[in-house]
Amino acid sequence: MPEIELHPRWRLQHFRSKSHEIDFVVTNEAGELLLIDIKSSESVNSEDFQHIRWLKERLQGQKRCTGIILYAGHEVRSAGCGCYAIPFAAMW
Repeated sequence: MPEIELHPRWRLQHFRSKSHEIDFVVTNEAGELLLIDIKSSESVNSEDFQHIRWLKERLQGQKRCTGIILYAGHEVRSAGCGCYAIPFAAMW
């Protein structure tokens, strides 16, 4: 996983296996994870969260983990289990 420095105690990585990919994996000083996928679509569905859910299931109980899909839509949506779809515009 390539890594760049955000904060002395935070790490930003990319996750890729043969069948799963997550654009950004952010780890804070407490070891909690923020999994971020980016979609250019104006809509998201349950299938869009498949890679995030897959990794969350493998880490279950080991680390606190939140999943986010940044997308071109207009609504913040909960996908359950600590997963959210957030519009790019919400970042500004």
